[in-house]
Amino acid sequence: MVIKIVVMFMPEIKFIDEVLAPTEEFTISYKGRNPFLIMTVILPLLREILKVSSTNLFEDDVRWDSFAEPKTFYGMWRGYMPGDRWTRTLIRVFAQGTKDKENYGDVTIRIRGYLITKFEYNYSISKAWWLLYNYSFYWRQRRAYLDYARDMIHKLKEEIQAAYNILREE
Repeated sequence: MVIKIVVMFMPEIKFIDEVLAPTEEFTISYKGRNPFLIMTVILPLLREILKVSSTNLFEDDVRWDSFAEPKTFYGMWRGYMPGDRWTRTLIRVFAQGTKDKENYGDVTIRIRGYLITKFEYNYSISKAWWLLYNYSFYWRQRRAYLDYARDMIHKLKEEIQAAYNILREE
């Protein structure tokens, strides 16, 4: 018995919006004691703030050079916050820094966010319907997701600053 599996890829309309536009990203620079702290607190912070399970959190790249002096480290994480059937939010965090033997150093943390909306269709009339639906009705919902994601990124920035005991900006 032979089973033939045919996978057909459906065409899609994809919208990717930057959450923090026009600035593109938040940057936190810290110089002082325990700059490596971000490497241990970022995943629990993302899980708590985004209110998602660990299956939506990814540690894409973590590196450190323990032989150099001062020691250098780099990390990249992402978290997906589900919305509805068509939209989800991606939040990315990058950290790069150094630390010396006395546990002093510096770190630069960058936070970015993207709102990804994807409509799949089979026929050209479906494509026209999705575009009409998006521009007539769904844009309000996407705007609400965008505002909510912006609030979550602000909260994440404040929690990272609190972990490093950095005073908030006035």
